[in-house]
Amino acid sequence: MSSMSNQQPSTTTPEDDTFNYFMSRLSSIESTIHRLSVQFYGLDIKVNQMSQTVSKLRTKLADVDDNIETISEMNLRNQRQIGQIEGCFKGRRYFRKCYLIFQHFENYETAQKLCHSRGGNLAMPIDEQEHGALAKYVHDSFFPFNWPIWMGINDLRSEGMYQYENGHRVSFFNWYKDHLVTQPNGKTLENCVSFTSIDGKWWDNECSRRMYYVCEY
Repeated sequence: MSSMSNQQPSTTTPEDDTFNYFMSRLSSIESTIHRLSVQFYGLDIKVNQMSQTVSKLRTKLADVDDNIETISEMNLRNQRQIGQIEGCFKGRRYFRKCYLIFQHFENYETAQKLCHSRGGNLAMPIDEQEHGALAKYVHDSFFPFNWPIWMGINDLRSEGMYQYENGHRVSFFNWYKDHLVTQPNGKTLENCVSFTSIDGKWWDNECSRRMYYVCEY
């Protein structure tokens, strides 16, 4: 018998082959989808872990910020305490106050900020006796020269209404007066008060003017 007689007839039709092909492709797609789902699940876990890590880092960063703020506050308090000690050690004591002269040229606002940063304020004598003690300290420090010195008095809030840096109204005045000049005479152009080292008399000045200043503690 010839070899042709040994071949078996095909048991599948073209439609079967097409169906099997699509089923094979579908199985491959399902396998790919499953693999991607597994990878996505693993990625989702990693994203959650990273989110938790970021949350923990933010918490730690907030703690660090709190610690830095606490340290800054402590440092500021220490600077003020050191300034108060220095003011009484190097300066002049009058009852419960201490005065310290700073021979740096500063405008009024900067001088007040510098005093405040060291635990004090620009000098605010509350009566003639206290001002007399302050004026003598300054006079003794600069004699025979005459320098203008910032003190903590101004009428920035309302023209002619002089207040201390703590907001209290000034209860006495020691303005300079002679036959040529009567202080205060600057009106709204001059709102910050200084006194002269030679005689302790008060002058109104432009607040932007730079001069020596004296802090009280």
